[in-house]
Amino acid sequence: MDDAARGNAIETIHKDLETIDNRWHPSLTENINWNRLLSRLQPYAVASTAAKNGEDWLTETKTCLLFDPSKDKYRAMKYRVA
Repeated sequence: MDDAARGNAIETIHKDLETIDNRWHPSLTENINWNRLLSRLQPYAVASTAAKNGEDWLTETKTCLLFDPSKDKYRAMKYRVA
C-alpha cells in the first residue's frame, strides 16, 4: 500500500471517528464503536509513521491517537486513554 492509499484509509476512518466523537453517545455501544474504529486505524497509522521515520512497524506498544491525551484531557477521560 502506498502513501496515498494509506492516507485515504486514515482519512476515511478519521472522519468516522469525528462523527462519533462529535455527538452524544446514547449508549455504551457508541463508545465501543469509537474504540473499534481506533483499532482499525492502527495498522495504517503505524505503517505511515514507520514509513516516514524508519521505525519498526511490528510494534506492540505504540498506539496512534487522533488527539494528544496530555492536552485534550476531556477526550482522554472520555475514552479512557492513559
